[in-house]
Amino acid sequence: MTARDAYQVRALMDLHKLSCEFIGKHYGKNRAAKIMGTVLRAGQLAKRMFGQKIDLAISHGSRAQVMCGYALGIPTLFLLDYEFIAQMGFIRPDYILFLR
Repeated sequence: MTARDAYQVRALMDLHKLSCEFIGKHYGKNRAAKIMGTVLRAGQLAKRMFGQKIDLAISHGSRAQVMCGYALGIPTLFLLDYEFIAQMGFIRPDYILFLR
């Protein structure tokens, strides 16, 4: 399991005694820095995942993992809990499955 070292993630991992490799960090509010940070983290993840036998990558909101999975040919399940994601232009609205 990997996670970005941002917000309260490290504290939550410690609280629940979960083992995790921290890759990447918070890159600030600047849009260019966020984009570069995402690309950098995708490269760091790819380096870590290259040559591994991974059947499915499961992500909670990690754009970097989606990029990495695509580049390495690893099927990826991308989960989000943000109701306005379609408005961000990251995902086509017809690709979103709403479960009630």
